Amino acid sequence: MKINISPATSNSYPKTGILIKGKSPNIWLPTLQLLNINLIETIIFPVASTKANELYGCFLIVNNISTLVKQLNVSVFQSVHEHIYIPEFSTVSPILSKEDAQKLFKFPHIFQPDFGWVTLNEPIIWENILQIEAPQQIHITKPSKTVFSPQTIKSFQLIADEEIDIIKELELTVKPPKKDILTSFDKVKLSLFKSFFSSKKNNKGGFDIEGKGLLKWLNNSSNNSNGTEPKWKKDFEKLLFRNQKETDKLLSLFKSNPNLALSRALPLDMLGTSRDAGGGVFQIFKTKEGEKESPFSSFVMKLLAYFVKFSILYLIYLLVTGIINSNVSDFFSTLLKLAFILVVTLIILSIIKNLTPNSSSSGGSVNLDSERMQALRKEYEKLAEEAVKNNDYKKAASIYIKLLKNTYQAATLLEEGKFYQEAAIIHLKYNKNKEFAAKAYEKGKFYDKAIDLYKELNQNEKVGDLYSLIDNKSAADKYFQIVINNYLNNSQYVKASLVYKYKVNDSLKAQEPLLKGWREGNDSYNCLTNYFSNFTTEKKLEKGIEAIYRNETNALNIDVFLKSLKHEHTKHKNIQDYTQSIAYEVVANYIKVKPSIAYSLSSFSPQNSLLNKDTSKFVKKEKKKKRNQGL
Repeated sequence: MKINISPATSNSYPKTGILIKGKSPNIWLPTLQLLNINLIETIIFPVASTKANELYGCFLIVNNISTLVKQLNVSVFQSVHEHIYIPEFSTVSPILSKEDAQKLFKFPHIFQPDFGWVTLNEPIIWENILQIEAPQQIHITKPSKTVFSPQTIKSFQLIADEEIDIIKELELTVKPPKKDILTSFDKVKLSLFKSFFSSKKNNKGGFDIEGKGLLKWLNNSSNNSNGTEPKWKKDFEKLLFRNQKETDKLLSLFKSNPNLALSRALPLDMLGTSRDAGGGVFQIFKTKEGEKESPFSSFVMKLLAYFVKFSILYLIYLLVTGIINSNVSDFFSTLLKLAFILVVTLIILSIIKNLTPNSSSSGGSVNLDSERMQALRKEYEKLAEEAVKNNDYKKAASIYIKLLKNTYQAATLLEEGKFYQEAAIIHLKYNKNKEFAAKAYEKGKFYDKAIDLYKELNQNEKVGDLYSLIDNKSAADKYFQIVINNYLNNSQYVKASLVYKYKVNDSLKAQEPLLKGWREGNDSYNCLTNYFSNFTTEKKLEKGIEAIYRNETNALNIDVFLKSLKHEHTKHKNIQDYTQSIAYEVVANYIKVKPSIAYSLSSFSPQNSLLNKDTSKFVKKEKKKKRNQGL
């Protein structure tokens, strides 16, 4: 019997065979693995090639063909009565019955144009082919968990630093000034200089010194001779500076060396005295405590200066006469006596000065008059302004805190420089103002700190707002509910509704307090107007108006209902026919009880002048009828 295999446009038999081309199992196994074939459960036959001792491939019989065969280099076969396997899109002729196929082919056969008919009688025994080794231990290195990158940022806040460190940054370092007082010898020396020279303060914080009389010419000649100031002039200038009032010293120092002056400056409060000094006394260059020059001491110093002047003139006289008479013994004898008297006098004065009690609270201090206080404040403010120009807001704030004692301005400058945390700490530590501190924290996005302060201040709505900013809705709703309850307890129904609507985002809940206010007659018009505004569509608004009119109106509140209805009539053009019909119905129902209600019709038909005239006539007629009935 001759069997022909010919091409066909479709498959007449089920597809249950797969042919994998390859000379070695090493080629078949990857494909079998991709097809997810179980080597033990699946029957696989080797297929011989037309060449001796060479395989064409392998053929496997399966129940279901995987969709992966289209992507692999394999051939699919049809099963003819489970005995003959022919390529897909082919047919057998003549048509064979199952009995004929079993008689003709005792073993399954496969047909392929490359090699013809091949008997499939010996399946592959994989245990004889594959050498299975013990599984190898594989060490898998897992990458570290990456930082989670959210697709959307719902909230952002900063975590505050330690407050102590920030306060230290704002502290202005002021070095304790050295004691600088004139000794008795210095005072005598200064008095002598003043006898022969005049002095005048200049704009640079120093002194312009000129000699008196003949010494003026000597002073000019000495300066012009070598171009440098003589030592005595420098000494005189130093003594003048040290003898100034303490505030004058500081003001002079601000002109010559602002940074040094700042380090020696002490604070002024807004009353013009230092908070660090006792008894309303301002101290800059401190002296020994309990030491202050008395009027007696000043008189003695002046007298001592005159004594020195007279002694010098007398000694000059003795020296000149001694030279003329060739006898200078009187000169040296007198010189020793005068020196001895001077030394003894200075020792006695020093002892008296140390033993004399002082009524002043602190030595070397002076009362700060308003003029000097204003001058110092001006210098401090000038330094602060320069710091702000240089964007050194912390330095400027330090000056206002430590020197000017204006902590509110210090906090304002810190906020201007975007140092919000520092500003908040200033408000807490110095100003004792938690509300300002909370606002500063809020501006700087330190929401956790701001929330804590707002809780202490019982500003629950702000607490809820900040919880909303950090996406903590449950906590936010909790504090919004506290606000709502407070409004409801105070019969502030509109405010309670607005919190529900805009803070809690619950429009349905927002209607409840409004409806309650309408029923109680508490701010009825605003409650009803807001109630209608919460409807999202005009159809829902119509139903809301209908429900209120049918169920919630009476003779006491019908006028307010018409007023609110007029508002909706003007606001919504598309439902004017409906609101007009409701208005007409209201007037018709209540005109006998309230004739003046007819005037409301003009708001719903402003173009109808005839209606307005008839309304006016009707109301006048009804009033006249009532008057007649009363008579």
